[in-house]
Amino acid sequence: MALAVDLGGRRVFVSGYSPGPGSGTDYVTIAYDAATGARLRLSRYDGPVSGNDYAYDVAVSPDGGKVFVTGSSQGGPAASRGDYATVAYDAATGAPLWASRYSGPGASEDIATSLATGARRWVRRHPGAGIALAVSPVTGTVFVTGVTDRAASFRDYTTIAYHG
Repeated sequence: MALAVDLGGRRVFVSGYSPGPGSGTDYVTIAYDAATGARLRLSRYDGPVSGNDYAYDVAVSPDGGKVFVTGSSQGGPAASRGDYATVAYDAATGAPLWASRYSGPGASEDIATSLATGARRWVRRHPGAGIALAVSPVTGTVFVTGVTDRAASFRDYTTIAYHG
C-alpha cells in the first residue's frame, strides 16, 4: 500500500490492490479530500489478461494534474509472469490516461516497488532487489536502494547513483 499527497495538500491518494470483479487482484487507487477525508473517487487497473495486478507505489505529478501508480501486473510473454506496469490517471477525475508496461529479459517476474515522476530516458539493471528510489531535482541523478544477495545466507544493503 502506498500514499501520496498533491502539492497543494488538497487531495490524498492511496493505492494498493484488491480482488477485482471477474478478475484476479487489481490495482486500486482512491482519492480522498485531505480536509474532510471524504472519498472523491476510486480507480482500478486490470492488466491485459485479468490476472493478478499488485500496486506498490503512487506519486503525484509536480503540477498536481496526474497520479501515477506502479507495481507488477500479469500479462507478459508467459501468462503467469508479471511485468512492471505503470498507470497514469487524471488527478481531478480519476480517468485513466495511459498504461505502460516493461518486461525485463528472461523469464523472471518483474516487480516495480517505487517510482518517481518523469519520462523514461534509459534502463539500467542490477542483480538485486530495488526497494526505493529518488531523483535529485537539481542534478537529475537517480538513487536506488535495496538488497543484493552476496551468498546463500547473506544480503548487503546496496545504494546506487545513476547519473542521467
